[in-house]
Amino acid sequence: MKFTVICITRCSVCSIADPNLGMNDVICIELLKTSAGLGFSLDGGKASIAGDKPLLVKRIFKGGAAEQSGNIETGDEILAVSGKSLIGLMHYDAWNIIKSVPEGPVQLLIRKHRTAV
Repeated sequence: MKFTVICITRCSVCSIADPNLGMNDVICIELLKTSAGLGFSLDGGKASIAGDKPLLVKRIFKGGAAEQSGNIETGDEILAVSGKSLIGLMHYDAWNIIKSVPEGPVQLLIRKHRTAV
């Protein structure tokens, strides 16, 4: 099986892509973090109310970095932020990593949401 990783920007975070994870539909996106954050909220995570779930984009905030990029949609899975893997983390721990990233360019490794056919 061949895996495809597409980098929309030059992105060191893409190097963490593990072929064992099934990296189909994975892209690397760079957002500009401001004092308002990255412009999205998360849902899921290990030991979430619904059980162990991937970390997904729950909401995109109007006018935020995620909306301005046009590359992130609700339901996309956040795999890594600035080279730090979020896979298997609890919601709170992932949120803390995202919050701790300084303002400026931030690289996100995401798996695009697939709609059922």
